[in-house]
Amino acid sequence: MTLETHAEGGFGLTNGGVGSVWGVPGFGQTSLSYSQSEFRGFRGGQLNVEHQYISDSVSLSMAHQETFEDYLDLASLSGAPIPARSRRASLSVPLRNWGTVGVGYLALDADPDARFSGGIVNCEGLGRCLPVRGASARFNNLFYSVQFARQLSFQLTVFNDLLRSETGVSAGLYWYFGRGMNASVSARHQARGETYTATVQKNVPVEGTGAGWSMIAADGLQEYRQAELGYRGRYGTATAGWNRFGESRQSNMQLRGAVVAMAGGLHLSNPIHDSFAVVETGVEGIKVLHENRPQGYTNRRGQYFLPNLSSFDVNRIAIDPTDLPADAQAESTEISVLPIDRAGVLVRLPVTRKKAAQIKLVSHTGKPLPLGTRVSLVGQTETAVVGYGGLVYLENLTDINVVRARVDNKTCAAKFSYQNLKGGIPLLGPVKCKWASVR
Repeated sequence: MTLETHAEGGFGLTNGGVGSVWGVPGFGQTSLSYSQSEFRGFRGGQLNVEHQYISDSVSLSMAHQETFEDYLDLASLSGAPIPARSRRASLSVPLRNWGTVGVGYLALDADPDARFSGGIVNCEGLGRCLPVRGASARFNNLFYSVQFARQLSFQLTVFNDLLRSETGVSAGLYWYFGRGMNASVSARHQARGETYTATVQKNVPVEGTGAGWSMIAADGLQEYRQAELGYRGRYGTATAGWNRFGESRQSNMQLRGAVVAMAGGLHLSNPIHDSFAVVETGVEGIKVLHENRPQGYTNRRGQYFLPNLSSFDVNRIAIDPTDLPADAQAESTEISVLPIDRAGVLVRLPVTRKKAAQIKLVSHTGKPLPLGTRVSLVGQTETAVVGYGGLVYLENLTDINVVRARVDNKTCAAKFSYQNLKGGIPLLGPVKCKWASVR
């Protein structure tokens, strides 16, 4: 069982409700909810019950919604109709390789005695509320769909307006080209006339960055033209469009994004629909991964904003150890987090810069120290081994360092200064290892 609640408000309206969804093995799932509203002394309620069953052989859905007295929600403040009663049902059966067939029914009932049957408008501008009367409707339909190969599908629907005694039919072909691009052509016939529609579009990516566009043209009973262009960047999504419906023309532009103040900084991103995280490494340029997929690199503050986590689920967040700078080391490279809905988590995967270098050690005569010679850094217990050409790798260096080596039963010492090489390991030397002590 899942319990749920919701609340909304604005312009003097308050609306809240509770509900639950519970499943019965082998029988599907049932949901029940109730909402109550209050607007300038007018009160009302809404009850909704729904059952759904899905299996390999059949899909069934039934729902009933009833409103009481003067129920309103935010959408109704702009005239969106709220029926006094609605009922819907659908049944579909897969036909294996031959597609899917199904039937559906929808009934909407308006209450002519309700004060605000359907919705209200002009409540703020005119100081009074004008009712928008809803209309009753009865529809049923029979539909069939089939997919040819992987790129092409066909859909056919026969629908009937029971109150108007009007029957219509629509059919369409849909192509899927991959990479978010698709096209369709469809025709709709009813007693009032025919409408023909063609669409081609490339979807704006839901992750990462990229562009998308769409063009729609409809002729016949409804003449319509639309063109839209969109781009999703790292910090937001921009869209611009134009449309013509009959004699009406409109153009629009929209910018969507989010601003999050967290972990001592402001983070810009695309709209956030779920949970998010700030990954903090302390070092710039570290690659961040979510579920093994690269997301981006940390900024100058050593942070990366991750806006697409799944709430109430385990999310694996990591940094790529193979992409770390040569002079960097990480205490941990992966962590799993389980955020709540629409909340942020701070993920710390600290990366530190280490003072390390390769030093070419030579004897007082200038010859490289023998291969395999053990070297120790004064003040540390660990030892290192000299490689080919007298090269030895040392960590935890300071600005001034002294190393000692044992050669032919004699000890020599070398003194050198550390020189930083950002993002890499410096090569220092040649440094002479002298028999005399070095202070």
